[in-house]
Order: sequence, then structure tokens, then C-alpha cells
Amino acid sequence: LQISRFTANAASLRGQADVLRLLAGSLSEKSMDALARQLLLPPDMAERILTRARAHSNPGESFTRQVLQADCLRTIVERSAAFRQRLLAHVRARTGLQPGETLALVDLGYSGTVQTRLTEVFRDEMDVTLHGLYLIAARALPEQTDRQGLIGPHWADERLVHTLTAYIGLFEMMCTQAEPSTVDYTEAG
Repeated sequence: LQISRFTANAASLRGQADVLRLLAGSLSEKSMDALARQLLLPPDMAERILTRARAHSNPGESFTRQVLQADCLRTIVERSAAFRQRLLAHVRARTGLQPGETLALVDLGYSGTVQTRLTEVFRDEMDVTLHGLYLIAARALPEQTDRQGLIGPHWADERLVHTLTAYIGLFEMMCTQAEPSTVDYTEAG
């Protein structure tokens, strides 16, 4: 089963708050092209928004304002809903997951982005609980009892976890297969 950050984000855009969360964590003048893809904007709509944003004195503000317009937001939410159904079909096809069960997400970890984005989606749409098991788990919020790490704040000093995650990108590169990241699923999963 493979769920990338891209697919987790794309499947979790259920309303304005989710879009704002994504923009707040990622928006910069350099990231607008990638965000247009992440928001699942149709190519013609994305190009219009990007052209207007780049011509504006504050590109990020313009990008955000355009994305939050009712017609654009509706497009994002509708396309995310369709994407979400393809992702859930993928999960069902690969795991046989049934309502009431728990799906363990196992990863190198540290912040659990995929789990964070998909916890409510799986709970609301499949009646499935997600539990994260990570090699390294950064300090979780008190309400995040749904994740744990082999190396984590339950026994390791926060400085050790911070040191290990400071170059997590390099470590992830050594541990991954030379395959592209998952960006979509078929209707059948």
C-alpha cells in the first residue's frame, strides 16, 4: 500500500479550512505551481490563476484570493472528493479493510503528515481508525495518542529526536526505492 504526502493532501481537501491549512503550510511565490497541482486545479484554471498571481504585486495574496473564490473552491472540493474515492478504492483493494478496523501506517516518520491529513477522512468515510508506527516520532500533541515511534519522546530526549530529524530528507532518500511518488489511483484502486 502506498500513500504519498501528495495523495494524502489531495484526498483531504473537503472544504475551505482544509485548503487554507495547505496554503498556510506551503504557499510561497516559488511553490504556487506545485500548489496548483496539489489543489487538483484543472490545467486551464491553474494557468489563469498563476498568470494573474504572478502579475500581482503580492503573488501569494492574489493566488490565495483566487483559490478561495467560490467557483474555484467548489472545483477543488469536487475534484478532491473524486480523488478521495479513488484513494479509498486503492486501500480497500490492497488491504480488504472493513469498517471498524484499524489501519497501521508504517513509515520512517517523524511528523506523520499522511496520517494527520487522512485520520478524519478514514474515520468519516470508512469508519476506520489510523494508527501511525514510525521509526522516529517527533513530539506529538497530547491529543495525538494514535502514533508512536521506536525513537520518540516517550523515552528519548527531544534534542536527540530533533538531531535525527534535522536531516531526515537525506535519511529518507537512503531508505526509499528508486520509484516515483504516487500521484493518483485508478477508479478501481
